[in-house]
Amino acid sequence: WSQRMFDQELESSFSLQAVAVLDEKPVAFGIGWKVRDVAQILEFAVTPQERRKGIGSKILKHLMQIARENGCAKMELELRSQNLAALEFYRKFGFRQVGKRKNFYPSSLPLSAGEDALLMECVLF
Repeated sequence: WSQRMFDQELESSFSLQAVAVLDEKPVAFGIGWKVRDVAQILEFAVTPQERRKGIGSKILKHLMQIARENGCAKMELELRSQNLAALEFYRKFGFRQVGKRKNFYPSSLPLSAGEDALLMECVLF
């Protein structure tokens, strides 16, 4: 994402955001949109050196709380089917697979099928 894209999200009335800062540097963030009563996660990232330290969990919990406070009944996201660490992470928070987009992500190899996208959702209570 470009700086301009981040700035636009911060100003948007339907954007949901959370950022973790360590030593004055962002180390994790999550951005989503509120679409009616659904929160859609657009981007979620933790720097490699800060993974598996609980920062991602705090960001996701915060996004879920913001979504609930904004009237969202569920949260949705998509991820690469081969991203097993992310799949395990989201399952810990109650996300379940509700669909699949075949060959959604292009392959880096010529004449090779792309990678599937898994569609996941979680009910927010």
